[in-house]
Amino acid sequence: MSGLKRGNAGTVDPGRASPVALVARLHFHPDVEAALEGATCRLRFGGSEASVSWRGWEHACLEETVYGPEFGIERPNRCLALSSAAAALDAEIEIEAPRPG
Repeated sequence: MSGLKRGNAGTVDPGRASPVALVARLHFHPDVEAALEGATCRLRFGGSEASVSWRGWEHACLEETVYGPEFGIERPNRCLALSSAAAALDAEIEIEAPRPG
């Protein structure tokens, strides 16, 4: 797969001495199948596959949520929630997906 994208959470607040609760949520379309495998979330949609990997986050889980394609319409879906408690966070999130075309 190609099309690698990286994000670094970096320092939250260099002046803060006490930890704060941090959560990063990646919401998926309802038709995406998601499964956790260690520090990676495997995604499948139709015949395509992608993955989200991370480093530096304390906890990871799949949460139930809703997708609203139109006003008043809700479809159940899942999101990947990465969380930590820190005054400064050195963490990364990588998304690897096939390039279109």
